[in-house]
Amino acid sequence: MIRFFKQITWEQRKFGDGMDLLTGYPFESEKFSDNGINLIRGMNVKRGYLDLSNSLCMKWKSSEGLEKYLLENEDILIQMDGALIGKSYAKIKETQLPALLVQRVTRARAIPEKSNSDFMYQTIQRDFLKYIILNKTDSAIPHLSLNDIREFPIRVPNLEEQKKIGEYFSNLDNLITLHQRLYF
Repeated sequence: MIRFFKQITWEQRKFGDGMDLLTGYPFESEKFSDNGINLIRGMNVKRGYLDLSNSLCMKWKSSEGLEKYLLENEDILIQMDGALIGKSYAKIKETQLPALLVQRVTRARAIPEKSNSDFMYQTIQRDFLKYIILNKTDSAIPHLSLNDIREFPIRVPNLEEQKKIGEYFSNLDNLITLHQRLYF
């Protein structure tokens, strides 16, 4: 359990300081396939989860030459376009792999010696929307840049505390999800 009353020293940083950020590859839609590796596009990234239903998920025959865009377990995905930017993020799970990252989606991967994926995901859930409202473009289709995501200001404790806090809230999220499945 987290020691909530312990004095924790928090430091002001930028999201990109502890995360390896990458935007996806511009796959050609006319070369999409009916089978192969899932392509993670902006429309797959929902409010806290990935929608990999057949109607939304396109596939690519192989990852050969595209290894840089292969996603890994616990990568955080952030949609960069559309009316729901700032609200559309998800964390990929082992069961959703293999998957390739498509352009206009950012992959944020925790740098193990600097940040904890669970903690950083909780930070996005808590503060990202407020930040995005101030930074998105004011066009018909709102956009974010990779730099907007990189510069997102966050407050973080040391890595040990990040792990404890991240694990606590991840377990709480899982418990809430379990109860929702049982009662709704």
